[in-house]
Amino acid sequence: MSVLPPNASPQMRALEQAVAVPPLPDRTIRDYWDPYRCPEYLLPWLAWSFSVDNWDAGWPIAVRRAVIASSIEIHRRKGTLAAVEQAISAFGAAIAIREWWQSDPPAERGTFNVVLSLAAVDGAPPSEEYLTSVIREIERTKPLSRHFTFTQGLEAKAAPAMAMAARPVAYARLRFSAVSAPEIDLSNVLSDPDSGAFLTDPDSGQLLTAPVPV
Repeated sequence: MSVLPPNASPQMRALEQAVAVPPLPDRTIRDYWDPYRCPEYLLPWLAWSFSVDNWDAGWPIAVRRAVIASSIEIHRRKGTLAAVEQAISAFGAAIAIREWWQSDPPAERGTFNVVLSLAAVDGAPPSEEYLTSVIREIERTKPLSRHFTFTQGLEAKAAPAMAMAARPVAYARLRFSAVSAPEIDLSNVLSDPDSGAFLTDPDSGQLLTAPVPV
């Protein structure tokens, strides 16, 4: 809405538009401090304000908002298993924690086991980077003196008449070394384009196995 008189010159109207204050968005200051109402492009700054220590712009928007919303309460409980449960729930995961004295037989003193079921992320199985973020969150919020083992169960949903399964994956700090596979001598394999491949005796040339289609 212009405040200039009807007979204002074009120069005056151009100057009015140049110095005009853009309208404020339809939000209040309270909205910008609300993790669930803050604009997405401002979430990294809101996460910094809430002292979020583990952040990835590639997470789904719902996870990023939940991580910010739970940050203050996690800092209050940090160093407890309750903080671990709350931190992991922000990633949309179901978690079960079993301490060493709850195992039968009891596990190593001062340890606990985490069984985590991760839902699909945007319709796809959780990536290695996403799983690493979850494990990092456990390490960040757990009691400092405790060590843990990690087992992953993948949640799967299927339509009627289709099968689904969960595969546990053990997580531990292990070192692996690559071992070369033994070389296989294929010099005694004769290939026949019509009937397939034949295994023959290299000395006599006699057929040793039935044809295997290729």
